[in-house]
Amino acid sequence: MLWILLVATAAIVAVHLTLQYLNFVVHYQQVGQLYELANRFDLDDESSVPTWFAQVLFFAISLSAGLAAYLQTHKPSRRLWGIIAILGLILSLDEVAGLHEFVLQSLHNVFFRDASPTGLANAWWIAAPFILLASGWLVWKMTRLLPRRTMALMAAGGAIFLTGAVAVDLLTSLAPRETFLNQGVLVAVEEGLELVGSVIVLYAAIDYLEKHHYTVLKELISGLKARSRSKDKRW
Repeated sequence: MLWILLVATAAIVAVHLTLQYLNFVVHYQQVGQLYELANRFDLDDESSVPTWFAQVLFFAISLSAGLAAYLQTHKPSRRLWGIIAILGLILSLDEVAGLHEFVLQSLHNVFFRDASPTGLANAWWIAAPFILLASGWLVWKMTRLLPRRTMALMAAGGAIFLTGAVAVDLLTSLAPRETFLNQGVLVAVEEGLELVGSVIVLYAAIDYLEKHHYTVLKELISGLKARSRSKDKRW
């Protein structure tokens, strides 16, 4: 599953780069049909295939972590998986609702007023310390409550995701907006890292379920199948 999702991510990034190159460099945004097609595969567009893919990944993380929480008998571990499930759900909603963009814009208006975002005058510098503190606390809890393999995968996926979402996004603010460098290359790096990080976190959750709750899940699935057959017989 991991390699399938990583290949799908690479394909989405490649299509984005190809269409943005044709749109910006070859045709200078003068071909309407190409412009619209590029938007449908734009990693930075909310109404696009990549956004749908990212939303599905986050929702799958939420479901997997929620299932892991349900299967826990150790209350602190259950709470930790529950937090991961809630974060996955929030990020899934954020992909289509743009919640983080609203928060960042509000912070920018409060602290930097009407100034255009730059490397220094950027709302990420306000939000990043809180994100890093929350991430550090989450990694500390995972170190204490999760198996080493699961914790390492979760931490690696989260670090890759935040590198794209925060660090590369700061670099993007320095490049002119309507250019292939910004809309094509930097967006591909930013969103590509976010997708790769999300894939690794999803794999970590599913790998944990498979290694530590396989027997329970197998019995649960068998029970559901048996219940489904009994209902079919009644009809």
